[in-house]
Amino acid sequence: MNMGEAFAVHTLGSTVVLSGDIDTAARSSVLEALADAVRDCTTGRVVIDLASATFFGSDGVNALVHAQHATQAAGLVLELRPGPPNIMRTIDVAGLDFLFRHEVGD
Repeated sequence: MNMGEAFAVHTLGSTVVLSGDIDTAARSSVLEALADAVRDCTTGRVVIDLASATFFGSDGVNALVHAQHATQAAGLVLELRPGPPNIMRTIDVAGLDFLFRHEVGD
């Protein structure tokens, strides 16, 4: 577990912004924010913004899987705003890249 940097989770409408280390310490905050975004979504899509993430551990990967299932069950689309290459590589290595639509731009 990497405990080098703090994390922050912000929900802006149906966008969940993840910053810093998304690891075990961030797990409950991430899951809560994603549940809120799915519940409150009025746009038909939930966006997870990874642009400010610095580390993405197995708990982050687990949260993405949970979010994908929750959005699909609610009839919503889940999109990722890509993060740094190391974050996207983690998602790719976990075999999850195909699950998410990636935003091309805002």
